[in-house]
Amino acid sequence: MKFPVELLTTVFAAFGLIVPGVKNLFRSKKQKDFLERELLENALKHLYDCDSKGLTPSSESLAGALQIRQKVARELLEHLEVTNLIKYEDERLSLTQEGRGYALKVIRIHRLWESYLADKTGVSENDWHQIAEEREHQLTDEEVDDLAVKLGNPLYDPHGDPIPDKEGNIPPAKGILLRDVEPGATVKIFHIEDEPAEVYEQITAEKIYPGLTLRIIDNKNGKIYFVANGEERVFTRLLSGNISVVPIPASEMEPEIYTTLDKVGEGFECEIHKVSKIIRGQQRRRLMDLGFVPGSRVSFEMSSASGDPVAFRVKGAVAALRLEQARQIFVTNVKKMS
Repeated sequence: MKFPVELLTTVFAAFGLIVPGVKNLFRSKKQKDFLERELLENALKHLYDCDSKGLTPSSESLAGALQIRQKVARELLEHLEVTNLIKYEDERLSLTQEGRGYALKVIRIHRLWESYLADKTGVSENDWHQIAEEREHQLTDEEVDDLAVKLGNPLYDPHGDPIPDKEGNIPPAKGILLRDVEPGATVKIFHIEDEPAEVYEQITAEKIYPGLTLRIIDNKNGKIYFVANGEERVFTRLLSGNISVVPIPASEMEPEIYTTLDKVGEGFECEIHKVSKIIRGQQRRRLMDLGFVPGSRVSFEMSSASGDPVAFRVKGAVAALRLEQARQIFVTNVKKMS
């Protein structure tokens, strides 16, 4: 799919990529093709996002989302209309069936790649989105299908967003917003919206993640009060409006009293209740291999001179953990050793 030459020139200038006297900044046609495809695909994603949220897209919203000039955005929309990826009905802009399918294809790659980063690597959670933003424009259809198979064809990404299949079918969205949950309810986080990035970072900085159980204490005056991992938290509507939750059955209820492994000191042993889902990928597999699995008995062994790391005995072997890791291992039945 090709852009008009004049649009490409305008696009490059919008990104500050052309200076007087420079007519051929890129070394190859392949690089130019990639830039034009990336711009087109990001535009389709923005239009799909607006549609899914019931918003009306425009050249202004497109320019803001892609951080390009409005003139470029208008010309980009003209190109999308000519290529039958968007249409106008009663002055309202929307995706055509072909455009929607293309957008879902890009979204599928993004969410599969985030799943790969979360489950197969040690990449920081705060970096998943940006890396996936880059990789979503680079994979072939065959590579995407192989990635899906490698991951076990997941239905949802690490944030709880549904992953479209290769035909464009989307699993149903689940849950209600945390801000709407009644006091006294016990729920589990299913999805955390990762945009805007500033709000997402505030949420993850509080060690809040999909799969976490919350017990709602109160919901009033624009704030929700809840207990998570044994600690009481307060979230504003801005934060709680970006978190979706589902009710959980009694069998999945957390024990009323538990603590974290970092608080188990000399002369005490305990039983592992769970490893926080905030620990993923290679780090989680290492803990599992060492024996830090639900039901295992663990006892304090020793600490370093600085107090970090700390060593514990589990399944007959001694393993050293950083305090940051030990804080994400929840334990019950803490007893003094005889």
